[in-house]
Amino acid sequence: MVDINREIGVQLLGNLLALSREKFSSNVIEKCLEQTSDDMKSLMVAEIMEAEYFVEYLADQYGNYVI
Repeated sequence: MVDINREIGVQLLGNLLALSREKFSSNVIEKCLEQTSDDMKSLMVAEIMEAEYFVEYLADQYGNYVI
């Protein structure tokens, strides 16, 4: 299962911030963060932390769950 989640995570990298603000893709990101390997989780978190306006994601109806 971790291999599948890792592969999904690889495909999502580069688009995590935009996808985290969408209803269904934010659910996918949440699940990947919960179930992927530690190295992939670190890459995903690093990308999310690069958000220029981090507060907007905290206030977003879907993005806040990812954050």
